[in-house]
Amino acid sequence: TTAKESTIVSGASTSGDAPASAADNPALLPESKPTVPTESDTLALSDSGNSDNGKGTRVFDDVPPQAIDVVQAIIAQKLKVPMSEIATSKSIKSLAAGTSTLQNELIGDLSKEFSGNLPRKAEELSLQELSTSISSFDGSLGKYTQARIARLFSSKMPGGISLAVARETMQLTYGIGPHRQDSVLLYALASEPSSRLASDTEAKA
Repeated sequence: TTAKESTIVSGASTSGDAPASAADNPALLPESKPTVPTESDTLALSDSGNSDNGKGTRVFDDVPPQAIDVVQAIIAQKLKVPMSEIATSKSIKSLAAGTSTLQNELIGDLSKEFSGNLPRKAEELSLQELSTSISSFDGSLGKYTQARIARLFSSKMPGGISLAVARETMQLTYGIGPHRQDSVLLYALASEPSSRLASDTEAKA
């Protein structure tokens, strides 16, 4: 099991204006499960035939995130809801619940992440259709998520837990390669703590 992963993904997102909860907005009702690994996914992976590195550490297949993972993470972080509540069958327009400012912010964030390579009327497409249309995506995190993840560690994690330390721990202790680390970090971004964690001990709890 990956205690470190559960450490960095605890908490709630804090940025952006959005409906208070999924209960207040039927469009946020869950219809699909995010493909970035959750703690339960990691438990399942540990028994699914991934290799051992010879040092007693399980090595997971280093699979990069998909475009839909990035889209869900960005929207979940903005709406302050878990990724599992971002239904891929819904559009940005429906998720914004008629709030044009929020809709424009989401389109702007996604445009920055994918270097402007969004289709026309992107806000009217389902998230799955939108993600599939982003043909330029190569599995790498873009400018928006990189900046937000860096901010997450600088503003919400204790001084002893930097992004570099988190990546090193995932690699050496839990056998999680760079691409899969990106997926874990996307989940962390969508689950940002509301305030800075007070100590390394709290972060590791």
